[in-house]
Amino acid sequence: MTVETTIQPPANRGLYDTDIIAWSEEQARLLRTGRLSELDIEHIAEEIADVGKSEQRELASRMAVLMAHLIKWRYQPQRRGIPVARGFSGKRGAFIVPESKARRGGIAKPYCDESQRCYRVRETCIAAENSCVTGMVSWRRTIRVQRHAIALRLKRTPSLKAVLRDADWQEEIWFDAVAAAGAEADLVDLPLICPWTLSRVLDPDWLPEIEPA
Repeated sequence: MTVETTIQPPANRGLYDTDIIAWSEEQARLLRTGRLSELDIEHIAEEIADVGKSEQRELASRMAVLMAHLIKWRYQPQRRGIPVARGFSGKRGAFIVPESKARRGGIAKPYCDESQRCYRVRETCIAAENSCVTGMVSWRRTIRVQRHAIALRLKRTPSLKAVLRDADWQEEIWFDAVAAAGAEADLVDLPLICPWTLSRVLDPDWLPEIEPA
């Protein structure tokens, strides 16, 4: 006589759609207690696969941001920002810009450094440790931060290096970076293919400069 056995779906499976935290805690408890037949295998497999996809998405996002800023650094050098001025003594920090670049509105008296280079000081700004910062976003800092974060990510997840070497993936990242740089900095006629090697893009000491004619 043949006995048909029907496998019932896990009773806690509905938690996946209603309370993912409770679901994950329940799956962990079932694993620890060896109650494997009660596990929500289908959704566990999906979550495990998504971990890898999430790592790849973060890497792609950081690479696109890094490349977009390298593009802006290379193709819009006049907007790279002004070196940070340190030690300005005042009640509040201030955006310091060369007098030739100062705009109207919110501008206070000029400030001259020891070399008699004069600046105008904007009164309202963000200050940190009595240091003055420029009004422009520091592209150099963003490049440095993204490179460091990518290096840490690759150290923690070495298998992501294979993703970096994928030509189609690199092309997609470059396309995203070009689109972002074009929208943010109004750049046009950018290269269709990344002109830099991956090792240069990730090199913490390298920045793209305009090559002499």
